[in-house]
Amino acid sequence: MARNDKAINLSWLVEKWTIWDNPYLKNIWLNLKTLDLVRIMEDVDTNEDIEESYIDIEQNMEEFVCMPGKEAVNGKLAREAFIDMLDSHIKDRFFENYNEYAQGEEFLDIIYELGLENKLQAFREKIAGDILLNWANEENIKVVKDMDTINIYNRDKF
Repeated sequence: MARNDKAINLSWLVEKWTIWDNPYLKNIWLNLKTLDLVRIMEDVDTNEDIEESYIDIEQNMEEFVCMPGKEAVNGKLAREAFIDMLDSHIKDRFFENYNEYAQGEEFLDIIYELGLENKLQAFREKIAGDILLNWANEENIKVVKDMDTINIYNRDKF
C-alpha cells in the first residue's frame, strides 16, 4: 500500500529537488500529506538544530520522508553522460577546451561558452527524474511519471 493517497507528479518532485543548485543543502524532507518541503542546510547537524530551525520532523515521521541527497548524484558520471549525448561537432568543440579531470566549475564555464545551458538543464532534470522515480518506488510513494527520465548508469538507452 502506498504511503500517500494522491499520486505526485514526477515533474513537480524534480522541480522541487534543488540538490543540484544549492551546494549548502544537506537534504530535503517531503511531507506526504501536505507536500510541504523542509530544506535542511549543511550547518544543521543535530535533531535539536532541526527542531529549533525548522520543525519537529521526528514527531511526524509517518508524514515525512527524506528525499535523496547530494550523494544520489554522481557529478562526474553526469558530466560524462551529458558530453556523450552531444552531437559530434559540438562534442569536438567541447573537448578543445575541456579537461575531463577538471572540477565542475570548468565544465559549467564551457557549457555557457557553447550556449548549452538549456540542454544541460533539461538533461539534469531527466537524471533527477530517474533518481526520484527510483526513490519513490523504494519508499512506496505513488508518482505519476509525467516526464522522460535518463539513467546515467545505463547509457545504452539514451
